[in-house]
Amino acid sequence: QSLRFVELVVNRGLSFGVFLQLTGLARSNPERFISPGLTLGIPIADTDSVEVARVQRVGEDTIDTPEGAIRAQHFVRLPRREGDQRRVEIWLSAERGWLPVRLRQTEPNGMQFELVYQSQEGGQP
Repeated sequence: QSLRFVELVVNRGLSFGVFLQLTGLARSNPERFISPGLTLGIPIADTDSVEVARVQRVGEDTIDTPEGAIRAQHFVRLPRREGDQRRVEIWLSAERGWLPVRLRQTEPNGMQFELVYQSQEGGQP
């Protein structure tokens, strides 16, 4: 029974971790993640439900960081339901072991927050 529980946790994840799951999936099959038009369904669990977050590859971009320009694959979370106007985007760098190098969330009122890669400490990705 504990094996089933572990599988549920690993395969479902948490809603705020959908992009962490995307990073892990990209590391496991990098060729798939540079495919034009790639759309993935990633199950995410909440306290009382499970829904599928759909994430689509937009293309490749160059992200300016304090360490210089980094090539990255751009992904966007597709609307969760009709009327969902929140936009969440992530840029993953294959050169950096599929680490996120940019994350941006745009709220329906236009407010944005953005995180950009600064540096890497320690070993190789």
